[in-house]
Amino acid sequence: MSAGGPGERCAPAGPVRRAERGRWNRQRALVGGEPAVVSMREGGRLSVMVFTIERGRIVALSVTEDPVRLPGLDLTVLDG
Repeated sequence: MSAGGPGERCAPAGPVRRAERGRWNRQRALVGGEPAVVSMREGGRLSVMVFTIERGRIVALSVTEDPVRLPGLDLTVLDG
């Protein structure tokens, strides 16, 4: 992926998976104090996206889908 500058489009490094159809629930969260989004399907945690923010801008995004690592995250789901 290219870090790029303003207005530059980034392309994924590999193929993009399409989400399966079904009921998805996304909730705001904190992981180790960093803003995150938890995506769940039918009550099970599937993935966690953690955003690194610097000077009010997203500078990095980390996605964890590994079922072995997910339970070990310092995760706090936020209300509403």
